[in-house]
Amino acid sequence: MSTHIHGVQQAAYNEFKLNDRIKNRCKVNKNATPRVVFNEECQMDRKSSKNIQFGRRQRTYQRCQRQGIPRNPKTLDEIKTYLEQEEVLNRIGKTLHCEPKMFYQQTVITALFAYCIFASESILTNLPAILNMRIDGTFKVVPAGPFKQLLIICVDVSGHSFPLSYVLLTRKTQAAYMQLFKQLQSKWKLTPMTITTDYERGLRNALRMHYPSAELVGCWFHFIQAIRKRASKIPGFMTFLKTDSSAKKLYRKFYNIPLLKDDKINIAFELLKQEASSFGTRFNEFIKYFHDQWILKEGPSSISVFLQSHRTNNLLDSY
Repeated sequence: MSTHIHGVQQAAYNEFKLNDRIKNRCKVNKNATPRVVFNEECQMDRKSSKNIQFGRRQRTYQRCQRQGIPRNPKTLDEIKTYLEQEEVLNRIGKTLHCEPKMFYQQTVITALFAYCIFASESILTNLPAILNMRIDGTFKVVPAGPFKQLLIICVDVSGHSFPLSYVLLTRKTQAAYMQLFKQLQSKWKLTPMTITTDYERGLRNALRMHYPSAELVGCWFHFIQAIRKRASKIPGFMTFLKTDSSAKKLYRKFYNIPLLKDDKINIAFELLKQEASSFGTRFNEFIKYFHDQWILKEGPSSISVFLQSHRTNNLLDSY
């Protein structure tokens, strides 16, 4: 009996020591996630790890890892000062090559907006003379603080897309984009042949100003997303499409208009418009929206993705 009790106590002690080792490693290792640390330690001591569950201790390990990490800078001046510290530059401001190069470039603060540029100098120095560029913005992964958008700039090389630059912006205005691309051009003379973006007006206007010889191509995914969003706001329209398969089929044909050559888009729109008249006034508001937004405002040449090797910017989500 006493031997059994001693064995139970020893097992509990071993589990305690293993858990302690995991917590200590989490405190000193800021690069590996708690899950990675947990798995590595459990692999080295499988006997003691039988009854230890990561889910029950995850928050404890995360708190251990946060110890010693300085608080996130809150203001633009704090962010700029933080990123320019030598210790921070060595930890997160350089690439992971055998010979690290600068990844953090600069933080620019003005009265109306600010932006923070990260870019790979290794890629920049090996770019072809003429290239295709892709630009997309996201709000989901932006750190809490003054920055509101992360702009990702990629380039296509040999059939593959590579991230060229990441830019944190406080505002998504035309003035902010104008200043940003002026800054990028002053540092790196890029000569894009095509630039694929969503249909954000300020961004596209700034690109036209700085890259007048480049062809601006719209993102097919964002085109469909915009149509769906607008259609859902038309009273009763989506309900009507759900109850009439022929109407739904016609509606979805509008998704494919950008697949046509630009000089065929107006013809296709008129044909679909004529077909929509067979449903009475049901399509009237949608037809007016499509005509005003995509035929007149954006224009056929802007929305056409005819013969484009990549019709969307979805691959940027990988970065």
